[in-house]
Order: sequence, then structure tokens, then C-alpha cells
Amino acid sequence: ISAYTAATANLVAEDDVKVVAEAEGKVTRLLVEEGDNVAAGQALLHIDPSDAALAEDKAELALRNAQLNLERSQGMAAEKLVSPQDLDKIRYERDVAAHGLAEARHRLKKTTVAAPFAGRITLRKVQTGQAVKVGDELFTLADFDPLVARIFLPEREVLDLKLGQEVRLALRAREETRFAGRI
Repeated sequence: ISAYTAATANLVAEDDVKVVAEAEGKVTRLLVEEGDNVAAGQALLHIDPSDAALAEDKAELALRNAQLNLERSQGMAAEKLVSPQDLDKIRYERDVAAHGLAEARHRLKKTTVAAPFAGRITLRKVQTGQAVKVGDELFTLADFDPLVARIFLPEREVLDLKLGQEVRLALRAREETRFAGRI
């Protein structure tokens, strides 16, 4: 004996995200189109890296300068020409410059937009040559394995269901087509 519950639902992707720009600039290359399957971490598009590369070069120069200043100051501190407090300040400035370089490199990596997980591009909202800002929506990415049916039932019917329980789904358009699933 089997019991059934009739309800309507749409089958939707369990993971469905909007991929947004994390850097600003002009889109130089689109690498995927709507309908393309992508792997996790696969590059989807490139944003012009010129500004980020200049910022990285500037941060490298600042770090080199801070490192030279620290080395000179350490030599002078050995001869008691620089106070320990001044030496600590110069070390701090070098550390700040190193952090600035790491941040610039991080921003440069953000000019390549990658897929956060494997799935299919369901919507492309950007064109080559388009200027994008941080937070602009670029793509919608969905993972259709597994598909999820969100079904809303009355309380009296929910109490008889158990997590992991097997179910069969039938399409209203073609009732002879059935799918296996679980709660």
C-alpha cells in the first residue's frame, strides 16, 4: 500500500548564484556564453588589469623603499644612532608596505572572474568593452545536479514525512514520466 500527496512545484537548481564583479574596469575578454558548462574555478571573463598592475608596481616600490630604510636604520641602531622606538616605527612602516603589496596583488587577481562552483551559465549580463563596477552582476550560474522541488504542504501531511524518505515525482505534462527522489 502506498500513499501519495498531490502538490505542484517547480524543479530548480539547488545552487544558483549571481556572479558579481569584485574589481572595476572594462571587460576585455568574455570566455563563456549562456548555456556553457563550467568547472569550479574556471575563468569566466577578464577585466582590464592595467590599473591593478600599476597599483601592484607602486606597492612593490614602496616595499623596496621601506626595506632599504629598515636595513639602513638597523645598521644605525647597532651604532646607537637610532632609538629603539624609531626602529620599531620603521619596521611597522615596512610591514604596512608589505601588506599594501599583498592587497595590490589580491586586487590584481580579482580582474579575472572565476566560477565559484561547477555548473551552467544561465544568464550573461555583460558585454566585451562594458565598464563594470564592484558589485555589478555579470552572470547567473546554476548547478542542476541535483534538482530540487520545493513543495509546500499542510501541517497534517508533513507530520507523516521523514527526512531521507524516498519519493516519486511525476510530471503533470507527461504523467508516465517519473523521477525518483528523497526528502
